[in-house]
Amino acid sequence: VAEVPAPRCSDLLMLAYTSGTTGPSKASMLSHAAALTYGTSAALAQGYEEDDVFYVCLPLFHNNALLAALGAALVCGGSVALSQRFSASRFWPEIVDSGATITNMLGAMSSFLWSQPPSPADRAHRLRLVSMSPMPGFAAAFEQRFGLRAMSNYGLSDFGTVTAFVPGSPPGKLGSIGRARRDFELRVVDDDDFECEPGVVGELVIRTREPWRAATGYYKMPEETLRAHRNQWFHTGDRARMDADGYLWFVDRKKDCIRRRGENISAFEVEQAILGHPAVAAAAVFPVATPEGDEEVGASVVLREGASLGPDELVRHCARNLAYFMVPRYVEFLAELPVTMNQKIEKFRLKQRMEAGLSSTWDRERAGIVLAR
Repeated sequence: VAEVPAPRCSDLLMLAYTSGTTGPSKASMLSHAAALTYGTSAALAQGYEEDDVFYVCLPLFHNNALLAALGAALVCGGSVALSQRFSASRFWPEIVDSGATITNMLGAMSSFLWSQPPSPADRAHRLRLVSMSPMPGFAAAFEQRFGLRAMSNYGLSDFGTVTAFVPGSPPGKLGSIGRARRDFELRVVDDDDFECEPGVVGELVIRTREPWRAATGYYKMPEETLRAHRNQWFHTGDRARMDADGYLWFVDRKKDCIRRRGENISAFEVEQAILGHPAVAAAAVFPVATPEGDEEVGASVVLREGASLGPDELVRHCARNLAYFMVPRYVEFLAELPVTMNQKIEKFRLKQRMEAGLSSTWDRERAGIVLAR
């Protein structure tokens, strides 16, 4: 029998597909080393221990579940409790039954759990750490209600996980995506790739100091790979700002940035304002192309069970909490939002549907609501 050579750290191990929330998925090439360091980096950054139990309800074809959760559990000697899928009604019972101490949440998961009615059993569990991506505006209240610590990790299937907001970070930094993990470099740059001053919003670019620590490009897409890695930095397509202490604050996806009459609007910031209304369970905000050729702010909203809210009331709530030019013009209420298997909202579907039926969608201007400047 021919001897099989031992794999090298640089050998291709797997193809990891991007989520496909803004367009077709791309296959990222991960070496053995890149896959392994998902787990070692997470365990080191977050202080995972041998007696930790990782509750995983995300699909195992995604790097978060397969590498950042299962991989981290294997590296630190912990245990794993697998669920078939995320369910807001089954989440806490399964957390209790499994004795889970750590879990990861993506997309709208935290909003769905937060929107459930408070219960005396909210703290009757062993969960101590929850990674929330993105970190919601109610994170501090979530920690207090459920008796746990919120952490945040920023990463992409296209590259790897590169930041960590960890237990022990200054409370005032809660809401950030943390600082660079060991062996990664981060910058915020302008449209010409020059580094921005602290506090200025630009595109987040990243690179690694160690060979083979990140994805090596898109499979059979050399032009896309070169475009993403231009000027020796991987361009994430995400807008962020870095404060004077090196903490990064996510603003939005560049494709989610809404350009309305000369103003740049963060879809994420508008979503957080909408989620601040007690009747709202989930929300998605996106640019809507108008017949006049401009972009307007569109919002798709899911209400809490038994709650009622009119679009005019929601717009007035937004007007109290946002600059006038950020307030949604188009609003629709849905029973649920379309999500991928890893619970990320498929905004492109909402955008396409709203633009196709714009004449029948509730319109702030058609309703005669005038915003104070």
